Amino acid sequence: MSDTSTPDRTPGEEPRLTTRRPTRRRTRHPRHVLAALPLAVAGLLALMISGNALRPFERITTIDGKMASKSDFFKDPEVQRLLLRHGIRVEIHRLGSRGIATQSLRGMDVVFPSGQPAAKLILQRQQRSVRTARPFVTPLVLGTFRDYAKTLVARGVARPQKAAGGGDTLYYDLDMHAFLKLIEEERTWNDVGFRDHSRRSNGGRVLVRTSSVCESNAAGTYLSILAFVKNGNQAPGTERTKGAERPASGDPVLGVAARVKPLINL
Repeated sequence: MSDTSTPDRTPGEEPRLTTRRPTRRRTRHPRHVLAALPLAVAGLLALMISGNALRPFERITTIDGKMASKSDFFKDPEVQRLLLRHGIRVEIHRLGSRGIATQSLRGMDVVFPSGQPAAKLILQRQQRSVRTARPFVTPLVLGTFRDYAKTLVARGVARPQKAAGGGDTLYYDLDMHAFLKLIEEERTWNDVGFRDHSRRSNGGRVLVRTSSVCESNAAGTYLSILAFVKNGNQAPGTERTKGAERPASGDPVLGVAARVKPLINL
């Protein structure tokens, strides 16, 4: 484009030519798009880091299962991530082991009862061919705080297990004979030296709290351990039942039950 409109130009002066650059039109994006862009980038990075970037395009198999305490394992984020990597998602229907054994299992792919008695009852009720496996073997564990565990160790009732890597252990072996003696003698935690291992005082009795033995497999297992120990490390209900107080009925098993009942705190 030429620009010749110069009124101050003197006669005979050569006209000046100016070339104008084309103006660029700035593209405007809606504000909500700009606001969501960082979130989209962050989400993409998270998918790439976790290895799930292509997950929406893969086939996912959903497994429905009834389970009790094992549901905590399948709810763990790391477990869920690893299962998704293999194309598996677990839908959890939480129920106690006894409930799993007695209620309908229609529509379920797997069940995880927490004990052998419940597992046997489930197998007996099935009218179709099923496969069994034991992916989990869990010991019975009593949970407490470290101050109480150290008190029992100092008392000679518990023994710490070796920790991997050397630090403080999280697990201890409990001498059930010595532990039950503290319960039967109605000792308090202060009696057994709790204040030597804590800044607090606890005049409460040494005891174990469990869920109902009629509903919980773990509580029922703890009850069986009490009966085994109180019967001289022998299973009650056999000819080997010894040292049991015989009630009026003359049944030694009822004698063991009478001695165990005060040890259960529901």
